[in-house]
Formats: sequence, C-alpha cells, structure tokens
Amino acid sequence: MEAVFKTPELVDLILDHFRVIPSNDSPGSAEDRVHVSREDLQVMSDKEKRRTLFRMALTNRAISHTALSILWVTLDGALPLLKLVSGLQYRETVRKWVLTRSLTQRDFERLEIFSGMVKHIVLSDGRHLFDAIHPSAVFEICMMRADKPLVPCLKTLWIDDYCDYGALLLTETLKCVKIVHVHASDEEAENLPSPSVWNLLRLLPGRTPFLEDLHVGSVPSSSNLSDILRLVHLKKLAFIIWWERHWFTIGVDARYRFLKGLERLPQLRELNVGGLLEDYRSKIDPLMEPRTGCYHFSALETLKMTGYDEHLLKLLTQLPTTHLRELHFESDTDAWGRESLDDYETEEFRRFGIVKLLSFLGEHHFHSLTKLVIDFTFSIFKVEHLRPLLRVSGMRHVNLPPCGGLNDKFILEMATAWSDLECFQVFADLYETPLVQPTLLSLQTFAHLCPNLRRISTNVDPNPMIVLPNQPPYRLEHLTLFTIGRNVKITESRVPAVAKFLSATFPALIFAFCRNYGREVDQRGDDWNAVFRMLMHDKDKKEVAALKKMFRMY
Repeated sequence: MEAVFKTPELVDLILDHFRVIPSNDSPGSAEDRVHVSREDLQVMSDKEKRRTLFRMALTNRAISHTALSILWVTLDGALPLLKLVSGLQYRETVRKWVLTRSLTQRDFERLEIFSGMVKHIVLSDGRHLFDAIHPSAVFEICMMRADKPLVPCLKTLWIDDYCDYGALLLTETLKCVKIVHVHASDEEAENLPSPSVWNLLRLLPGRTPFLEDLHVGSVPSSSNLSDILRLVHLKKLAFIIWWERHWFTIGVDARYRFLKGLERLPQLRELNVGGLLEDYRSKIDPLMEPRTGCYHFSALETLKMTGYDEHLLKLLTQLPTTHLRELHFESDTDAWGRESLDDYETEEFRRFGIVKLLSFLGEHHFHSLTKLVIDFTFSIFKVEHLRPLLRVSGMRHVNLPPCGGLNDKFILEMATAWSDLECFQVFADLYETPLVQPTLLSLQTFAHLCPNLRRISTNVDPNPMIVLPNQPPYRLEHLTLFTIGRNVKITESRVPAVAKFLSATFPALIFAFCRNYGREVDQRGDDWNAVFRMLMHDKDKKEVAALKKMFRMY
C-alpha cells in the first residue's frame, strides 16, 4: 500500500473518485428519473466525499497535497474560504463569524494561496452564500478587495437571492451563475422581488462576459432583461421562479421584446422561460399572433414553459422546429394558492387547447421531437386526441396527464409508433366510467416493440381472466423502474402469478412502487404492494432502503 502512495499517477487516480463536481441542472424529483442503477445507490454524497478525503489527507503526507487541492475545488458556500482571512473569528454571542480588528492586505495571504484552487461554489438546500458570516465582516472584506475578485479562477457560482455581496465573486472565468431562491423568514419579504438580484444581473455582462449558463430564481427588473441579452455566449437560460406573479411588475410589451431579443443569442440551446409570458389578462395574446412573424432560435433544442395559456400555443406555431428536441409545459406554482383550483385549471386548459397542441405537434416539422412533458395531474383528453402525436416517430420520453380510454389496443398503437421509447409515463383516467385501462399483456407489447424502455409508469389491470404465461416470450432487459397507479385491487390468490410475470418480463428491475395521483388519494393497492414485496424480497435491504428514501416512500 505504501508503494501505491509513492506513485503520483496512482494517487491522482484514486483521489479523483472523491472529486465533487456540481450539477448545474435544476434538480428534479425522483419521479422524473428515467433510470436508476446500483451505482446510483452506492455513490457517496458530496459531504461524505469531502469528509473521507479530509481524513485521508490527515493520515498520509504523500497524498495530502493532492487531497487538499481536490477538497478546495468545490466549496459549499463562501465560509471555508473567508475563514482564512486573519482577524475573522467566531463569536458565540452572535453565532456569527465577525472581524475582531481592522484588516490589512497581509490578512489575505492565506486566502490568496488557496483561492486559486477553487473552481465551484455551490449551496446546500436553504443555505445563504455568506452563511454564518456577519454582514459587517463581508462588507469590510469587500471594501478591502475593491474590484479584485475573491476567487480568480471561479467557474461555477450559486448565490442566494438575498445576497448583497455577490459582486465579490464575479470574475470573467465564470461559466455558470445560479441564483437560488431561499425562503425568507419575513413573509412580506418573501413576496417581494429582490434588489440584490437586480444589481447582480446588472453586473453580469461586464464582469462575466463568457457566461454560458444562467439560472434566475427571482424575477429580474425591466432593465435586467437588456442585461441578459448582452450575455452573447449563453447556452442555457432558465427562469425558475417561485412567485410567477412577480413578472407582472414588468410590462407585457417589454417581456415580449425580450423573448424576441433572445434570437440574438446564437448558442442558446436550452431555454426555460417559466412564467415570462403569463399575465392572466390575455394582454399578451395580440402580440403573439402569427402575423407578427416567426422566432428564429438557430440552436434551440429544449424549450420549457410555465402555464397553459393560448399564447403559448401561438408561440409554438411561430417556432421553426428543425432542432427542437424537448418540450415541457409545467404547472404554474402560483395557481396552488388560488381558490377554486379545479375550476381555474379546467378553464386554463380549455383556453390552452390541448387537442390543438397535440395535433400541431404531429405536423411534419416537429418530427425532431424526442421528449414531451405536460405536467398536469388531472385528465383533460382522450386517446383519440393523442393520435396525431403518433406521427412523431422519434419520441423517446413521454410524460402526459391521465388519459381517458387508455387500453391495450392504444398501447399497441403507441408502442408501434414509438419504437425508440425509453420512458413512458401515462396513467389512465381514474374518473372515467366505466374505468378503462391497460392489462398486464400491454407490458409484453412494450417488451416486444420498445426494447429500449427503462421506465414504465401507467395503470395496469391484473385481469384474472387472462392466463399469464410462466415464461413470457418478451423481456425488457433495460427496464429498472416500474410504477403503477394505486387503483385496482388484485385478488390475494393472484399475487404470486403477477409477481412471477413481472419478474420474468423485467429481469433488470431495481425498484417498483405504487403512485398516488389525481384529486383524491385512492388507498387501494395493498395487494400491489404485496406483489412488489415479492419482487423486492431478494434485493439488498440497504439498497431498498436507499430507493425508498430516493422516492420519498417513508
């Protein structure tokens, strides 16, 4: 073992497994997973990686230098770095790090040594960038540093939307800035736009001219829209804003001009406009008429939007879609605070015209589409409305609202049209009378025609009249996740046969579970849980516990 530590190449190879590289994509829920592997369950958390690497650095001098350089690559907040400033001490009385004296340039010598190693500063859930540091100390450090960046080679910066000193970390080496919304202790402040974000966005074009990835978690000011358009190297732009109504502080004309202005970003591949176009008063609709012209996003591949208004469909009619591969419609988070939610959402979808959307997507110029997500929990269409979508033959990921009339026959049509499917998430309409849903034989249809499937989430009727083969002729060799709606009971005597059938059809299955959805939670499904317990009985208990935690099944 000692010989290994004396070989620098081997040391670098071993320690590189503990390197923490942040993912700048917005975190999705486990429900969004297409696939799960045993490697996912065995991967150490970032905190565990840091702790293990720190212990290794203390136990062996030969690896301490390499270990320390890896430890400093990614920091959780700015505190580890600012603690290197001489004169900064922790005071229990205020539970903050404070300055005990005036600073001089010599107080930054240790910080200068290690700051060059830092490439990424991220934030754990709910943390602030300068957590546990007294504001007066941060202000004094800012004054001493003047315009000199605190971290000269920083590539990734996550910053909370209440941070007043983000400019201290802006540098031209930055590739990703993620402005994270942190819930305020003051309810009134929670509902207000953030001037700190406005100031940060104003500085980005001058301080971070090569920025490629920008996530905005708080509504910008009207002038900030022009600032963002000056970031000509942007490849990803996302507005992930909790209170979409804050967009109302910016006129609809300015928001529409901003959308048109995004055409000038030649490398923009992923765009999440969030609720940018929402106003609930239909004032933006006249601006979105087809006669106003087309949008020319030359590199756009992924488009995400919040809400279901008619003008969003108008936007799609004006998009040259040669490159568009992913399309997402997401729920409006503001709607959850409304009275008469069901009536509001029903009316919103009626105006949106879901049938028109599906028909439009079936036209020839959307054939590049591989992923469609419509995030809505209630049924708003039937299988006949889906038929135009079957023309999009390259579909790999389908996640749609509950669908009326979903049966074995239509599963066959979908599986035939979408032979490249990797993820299928479409549930039946539980409120349909009589209830119609696929049977277990549809799983064999998928296995026969869609061999690349990794996840199926749908309803399954374990019809006792169907004789299940002991050795099903087709198997899904890559499927690891299976989810059913908690809706139809299985007779106790049929549980072993269903479990055996699923085990043979899904030989690579790692996890299966019931999902609740819709207006009411249907508590039936105990027998399905019995099926899944039989499927999981030979699995590693720690892995099963990790999977339950991943999918929040407490």
